[in-house]
Amino acid sequence: MASILQYMRTDSPATVPPADNNDTHALVFRCHDPTPAALQRIAAAADQLQQARVAVWVSLDTTHVPEEPPSLLPILQHSPPRKKRRSAPPTPAQKVRRTLSSHIARGAIRVHEYDEADMVRRYPVLRDLKRNPRLQESEEFQRGTHSLAWGLHAEALNAWYQSLERKPSFVWCFEDDVGFSGSLETLVDIVKRDCGDADLVTADIKLRPSEAWWWLDVHSTAFAERYGDDVYISREHVQRFSMRFLDRLHVLSLQRVTCWSEALVPTIAHAEGFVVAELPRLGTPFAHDGRVSQQEWAHITESHAGRRADRLYHALKF
Repeated sequence: MASILQYMRTDSPATVPPADNNDTHALVFRCHDPTPAALQRIAAAADQLQQARVAVWVSLDTTHVPEEPPSLLPILQHSPPRKKRRSAPPTPAQKVRRTLSSHIARGAIRVHEYDEADMVRRYPVLRDLKRNPRLQESEEFQRGTHSLAWGLHAEALNAWYQSLERKPSFVWCFEDDVGFSGSLETLVDIVKRDCGDADLVTADIKLRPSEAWWWLDVHSTAFAERYGDDVYISREHVQRFSMRFLDRLHVLSLQRVTCWSEALVPTIAHAEGFVVAELPRLGTPFAHDGRVSQQEWAHITESHAGRRADRLYHALKF
């Protein structure tokens, strides 16, 4: 199989092998507590991809769902009448299932719930990785508001993928604050045409981390022994994986080979000869610190300017 990596080593172009029309695809939205607007985008994606026969999933990390408050019924039974007690707010899972109920009912969207404990049971190396000093020093983990799924996306995705009876040939993974200014069927078709059956489609396929990158030392001993300093990183807001690549990531995680997934995925793809292709159709902004307001998003989607049509944007924080 011809490899897109060849041009990285020889600076010569490589031919992308064509995609098999019989391949199956799935698109997974990675969520923790999606906003109403994000849920609307997920519903729209399912509608757009229905004719393309792309299965749409919501992968929901439920690690930090607030516990139900203790019942006040015994106290209220012996107290004078008061204002009606406010009910507990719905959990993220309840919001997802209520908002997307019609799509779920007809099978257009499926939901996979998991938590950090599920990830650790499947991949015990994560228990050790959570004690990594650099990870523990981070503001997010010191606050206790983020689970391992926030930065260990490969294991979070495989917690779903490896549970499937029938695995799709290719899996798209979207963060729920990504927007596409067009029909997602168009994006799937463009990537099929331009990237063929590449094992990994991602942004920044040549990018190396700097010494200042916070997560550089968040890795297992087995990862460092296997790959050393030959590390790549890439933006993860949108990626596409092949079956064989996800299965390989799964096996390596079981063998205690893991790290912060921004580095794990591209590093393994490069080191082990998987076919890697650059993610096309990136808009501006498309970055971890990019911000698109609701008003700006409406302007982008309503614009007829070609430079804004059919582009990926991140992040839609509304």
